[in-house]
Amino acid sequence: MDAQSMELDPDKKNEDSDSDSDQNSLYKDNFKALDDYNTSGSFWLDDLYNISIARASKKPKNLKELMDSEEMFEKINVPTKNDKNDQKKYCYFILLDPSEQIVDLLKNNEEYFDRVTKELQHEQNILRDIYDGIKYREFYSSLSLEERKNYVSMVFNTDGAAKFKCSKQSVWPLYLMINELPIQIRTKHLVVCGLIFGPNKPDMTIFLDKFVDLINNIRIPCTINNQERLLKIYILTCCVDAVARAPIQGIKQFNGHYGCSWCLHPGVTVGVKRFPVMRKQPELRQHDEMISLMLEADSENPKFGVRFPSPLMNLPQFDVVDGFIPDYLHMALEGYLYRSLAGQER
Repeated sequence: MDAQSMELDPDKKNEDSDSDSDQNSLYKDNFKALDDYNTSGSFWLDDLYNISIARASKKPKNLKELMDSEEMFEKINVPTKNDKNDQKKYCYFILLDPSEQIVDLLKNNEEYFDRVTKELQHEQNILRDIYDGIKYREFYSSLSLEERKNYVSMVFNTDGAAKFKCSKQSVWPLYLMINELPIQIRTKHLVVCGLIFGPNKPDMTIFLDKFVDLINNIRIPCTINNQERLLKIYILTCCVDAVARAPIQGIKQFNGHYGCSWCLHPGVTVGVKRFPVMRKQPELRQHDEMISLMLEADSENPKFGVRFPSPLMNLPQFDVVDGFIPDYLHMALEGYLYRSLAGQER
């Protein structure tokens, strides 16, 4: 991962940087500090301004300095010096308060945001943006008149990337995308809400528990067109690939028994798990039924593919079935490429 992808605000360059190579060196030092620092567990950051790594500081603080600040971090399960062999197995994360980033984006696009939240109108059978979708319209209709003036809805995404080509360590950033912004703005300016570091795929349940608590408790004071608002965040969509979706949703992976996120097709094992077309269409999963299965199931005794409760079930307005979207890259593009190559071989 390069230095630019680690900035909290990629569009606000550090004006005092001597060169790109200096920035790259700085972030390599940051990651080395993570490797060398003898701690593990979770870290909670309450003030985005105080911990800005590449946005507010003229000379960004490195992560070791941040970890050494007792006021800014809560340390959990700190290993002793004798645990050096086990330290390489630990994952740890930083959770950021996204309020300041959200306020900046909304104030820079306040006319658009005000129009969407106050004058939202739909035309039958016409899809121009996410606001015309069935699920968004159901969400908007469920809000009271007062709540319709004081909300911001979001899509969240996370995925892992190796920090360097030859490294076994990886970083999983968690991004939020604001729906109530122009599409060319929302897709370019993502809000960084968390970072997970570790040698393996992280236990998403631990991280998402903290993330859900953060989102549910945040109220963001913001002035839009000279009107004071107190905004509540609603997560409506989780956009992740198929591999990340299973542990986030709390179900078996796509190659497991009942591994589909949206229906109850059991699958057929023919060397690998296949999901052929059935004579009778499989029943679709429903939000309420999924919640019931989550409360009954555990990893050793899954229920219709459900292995454990997803922390996202505690997000208001989030549908644990339809809140996840199909992985277009792996389901469509790679599938088409595979069929094309298979056809050439014939």
